Amino acid sequence: MVKRTPSSSDDTVRRLKIKLDKYKRKYKRLRAHAHIKEPSHPVIKIENACSPNARRRKFDSLEKCLRQFEFSPPELNRIYHALGMALKTPELMGRRGKTINAVVIRVAIPSLPISDIVNKCGVSHNTLNAVSKILYKNVTF
Repeated sequence: MVKRTPSSSDDTVRRLKIKLDKYKRKYKRLRAHAHIKEPSHPVIKIENACSPNARRRKFDSLEKCLRQFEFSPPELNRIYHALGMALKTPELMGRRGKTINAVVIRVAIPSLPISDIVNKCGVSHNTLNAVSKILYKNVTF
């Protein structure tokens, strides 16, 4: 076996500086091309019942789910209010985002047919019924 001689510290520092410059340029380029999207929902202050990342993921999945329906602004306000209440409910912390979103839509808009919610959100009817019982106890309009 041939042992490799360690490179000099100047060489290592130079290589690290080149890598650092490369990542800085890439970061600046990505920031320059990023389009900042304004949230389409009202800002809701939510207590720390779940982590900020989980909260963000659930709001993002709600956005995806809402694209399949057409709601008026008052209905959207009811949905976002119900989601805020759902994220404060400890019993729902282990549930998937799409399950919570489907239940929030069902609770906020009771006139919407359950079969539409089941088909468009990808949640089973039994799950929807079980989780909606929990949410009905905690949501007030």
